[in-house]
Formats: sequence, C-alpha cells, structure tokens
Amino acid sequence: MGRMTLLATTFALIASTSATLFGLAMAQAQAPSPPASAQQQSASPLHTTARARLSRPSGDQVRAARAECRAEANAKGLVGGARAQLLRSCFAGKVPAFVRRNECRKQGKAKGLSQAGLRSYIRQCVSKS
Repeated sequence: MGRMTLLATTFALIASTSATLFGLAMAQAQAPSPPASAQQQSASPLHTTARARLSRPSGDQVRAARAECRAEANAKGLVGGARAQLLRSCFAGKVPAFVRRNECRKQGKAKGLSQAGLRSYIRQCVSKS
C-alpha cells in the first residue's frame, strides 16, 4: 500500500510541475517582444572595456580561428608535425591573447599555484604583456 501511495504522489507532483512549466511557457509566448533596439542593447558583451575585450576572446572567436587554421592546413594537405606547427603558428597569429593566457596558466601551474592564486597569477602575467 505504501508503494502505491508514493507512486501516486510522485505522478501528482510531476503533473503539477508540468502544468506550471506549461503555464509559464504560454505566458512568455503571449508576452509582447521588446523592440529591436532593446534586443540589440541587451546583446552587448559582458566585458565592456577595451582591455577586457582584447584579453579575453570569446569562445566563438576562438572556435572560428581554429576552424580557419584547420581549413588552411587541410588546403595545404599537411599532416603530422608540419600540420601541428602550422596550426600553432596560425592560431597564435589569429588569437594571441588566448595563447598568452594559456602560457601564463602553464607557468602558474608549474609553480604549483591553483585556484585563486593561479587566477591572480594569470591576471598579473597577462597584464605584463
């Protein structure tokens, strides 16, 4: 008898949650969308200073740079060490801030730093360059 009660309670909870989520989704769908200018303003990057934008490339920028470098290596038909060298140099040329951050991270880890100490070291190291 206890299992049946537990099962019934679980189904009731799931049904209630589903109804609530459906109601929220419907309310959001019926709400008027903000004007286009408001959408553009809300899409501004998290980092607004020029220094922050230069020191932290977005994930999309990094992925795009890697894809361009891979396409270049494929077009040249490179394999093995020559391909790896081209990818490293191409990527360093396209996203130098990302490469510098990783170099600083490696140096910090080699010094045995972790967490807050490592973050602090990376910030200080990148600001030197």
